[in-house]
Amino acid sequence: MPPSAATPRPSTPTTPPTANAPLLLRAVIADLVALADPADTHHAAQAAAAANALRRADWQMPRPAQAARFWLRDQYEQRAEDDSPHPPNCPGGCRGSGEVIVPVIW
Repeated sequence: MPPSAATPRPSTPTTPPTANAPLLLRAVIADLVALADPADTHHAAQAAAAANALRRADWQMPRPAQAARFWLRDQYEQRAEDDSPHPPNCPGGCRGSGEVIVPVIW
């Protein structure tokens, strides 16, 4: 068996911690700007740097630019699909559900 098949892939966290939410948001915005203009390598480099900053905050090794951006998209997708990303004492008032209902009176 080749060594790559015998070596397990290192596990990655399923969702970034809540404390890293601002880093995740910054990296996702940078990635969206880079995707809007693929010819501009400056924005792509900024997106990769932001993704690697998020990885460093999670004590993970940095990745090459394109791999870091793919990892970022995967992390964002997992975070968006999470049913309860908010703590029970959420300052937004959702009590952990992620939804806040506000009555509107006309």
